[in-house]
Amino acid sequence: MGFLQKLFHIDCAEANNCCDKAQYRNANFFDKCRLMLHLAYCKACRKYTSKNKKLTKLMENSRIERCTEAQKKQWKDAIQKEYAKENP
Repeated sequence: MGFLQKLFHIDCAEANNCCDKAQYRNANFFDKCRLMLHLAYCKACRKYTSKNKKLTKLMENSRIERCTEAQKKQWKDAIQKEYAKENP
């Protein structure tokens, strides 16, 4: 394997990691290039990338609102209180 092949070759796990980073806009130019080269010959990773893009688009277009840390704490406290009642 030549120098450039070694430099740009990635396995599927690394390609999936690059795909995830790209979806969240955390991938650098080199990662994106390596991913694109991998996708040129790997059908499984093209499928993973396609599904990942669809999921990201669905989440961006959803009307889901994040709960605040105060709400999370309130729910956690309520759950712990109920659990304590049932499991003395």
